[in-house]
Amino acid sequence: AATTLPWDGTTLRTHATGMPAQGVALVLFGFTQITAPLAALLPEGGPLCDLLTTPDITLLGVPAAGVLDTSISVESPPSLIGVTFFHQVLPLQDFGVGPLVITATNGLALTGGSY
Repeated sequence: AATTLPWDGTTLRTHATGMPAQGVALVLFGFTQITAPLAALLPEGGPLCDLLTTPDITLLGVPAAGVLDTSISVESPPSLIGVTFFHQVLPLQDFGVGPLVITATNGLALTGGSY
């Protein structure tokens, strides 16, 4: 879920829940919406989990207590106003505990705005 909106000159903040107790997460921001089954892309991809955006910007996050809060600065060039981009989190779970499994959150479609 977006907890703040991507307005120019602000910080976009998002909140992902259901993260694994152990592991890390890839935080994706992309400019193209896609639907690709993770299991078709990677052998570690979880069943019924889809990649929903291109990984144009990829960050690494460490969930705490099943939650991952992310933030990214939204610069204020006029060219970003009205641009739609997409966001998704891919948790990588069970490091050192069992086989690696990559799952996926729902995706967000966000549009840059101005006050």
